[in-house]
Amino acid sequence: MAWIKKNLIFLIASAISLGVLVFAIIFVNTKMDADKEVLTNLDEASQKYKDLLSRKVHPGNKKVDNIQRAKDQIVELASFSTDIKEYLKGPEPLANLNNREFRAQLDTGIAEMRRMAEESAVQLPNTNYWFTYSAYRTTVDFKDNAQGLYAQLQDLKSILGVLCQARVHSLVALRRVAVNESEYFGPNEYIGNRYPKTNDFAVTTGYEVTFQGFSSELARVMEGLANAKQCFVVKSVAVAQAPEERKPVGPPPVMAPMNTMGYPGGGSSYMSDPRYRMMMNPQMMQPIPRAKAAQPPGVKPVLDENKLRFTLMVDSVRLKPKPAGQTQPAAKAPAAAASAPGASEAPKAADTQAPAR
Repeated sequence: MAWIKKNLIFLIASAISLGVLVFAIIFVNTKMDADKEVLTNLDEASQKYKDLLSRKVHPGNKKVDNIQRAKDQIVELASFSTDIKEYLKGPEPLANLNNREFRAQLDTGIAEMRRMAEESAVQLPNTNYWFTYSAYRTTVDFKDNAQGLYAQLQDLKSILGVLCQARVHSLVALRRVAVNESEYFGPNEYIGNRYPKTNDFAVTTGYEVTFQGFSSELARVMEGLANAKQCFVVKSVAVAQAPEERKPVGPPPVMAPMNTMGYPGGGSSYMSDPRYRMMMNPQMMQPIPRAKAAQPPGVKPVLDENKLRFTLMVDSVRLKPKPAGQTQPAAKAPAAAASAPGASEAPKAADTQAPAR
């Protein structure tokens, strides 16, 4: 007992160490069992994968024809690929578009968009609005950006067509990404320092559209973008209360000319004319405000929707244009056709007539 009292701390530490060691052994054994189970499942999955790879393709039976199913799926995949390419193709780019031709296309496109807005009663920010192209009002040099500017002009025409078809109240602002670094002229008509994104298949161009209207008009705009002939992706929608419009102040009322031959009221001077006193005291000319009609108690408006301002971030997605001068390889004639009489002359004639794309 004396030894235990002298080494009590040592005994307590030894007991704790022994307990921790037992817990560690149990924990390691549990994890080893779980690891063995995972390895067993992995081995089974690997074996199934190897069996699937080594298994021979079965053509099916009378009920299930795997070969015909594969052919049908290939046809469906080709049809889907064609539809997607047609949907992402977008407006056709103009071949060999130079500065002079784009100048004519820009003027025509701006005039067409203004006419669309006027016919649909959509208010523009001003009567001389240039739809993010105000920096090109008089220029004739577009610095090899004509193709990119033309593609964005076609996108803006499509977006404005959706707004006009939805009959929105007014177009507040339009912004787009710059074609490249040399085309950025400030934040008023451009979305920061952003540019079109290009990958191996498509080009994505961003636009910011701000307009005023009601919730029903927003629904029509979203439906129009979804049903457009080209691919538009709405990234975000911001809603805010539209600012109140200030009503123009009308001209002051015109006073009737005074009769200098006689003065009303029996006076002998124009000072006694009440019209003169009214003209000298403008406060007498202000109309007396009318009291508003009292609303019956217990009556509440069922629908009191105010005009809203919507800001949409829209991306236009189109297929990546082919490099200039790229031509499609000519299709080879079947080998069986070579044995037919006159087959050696037909391909030559076809090659001379086929235009290069």
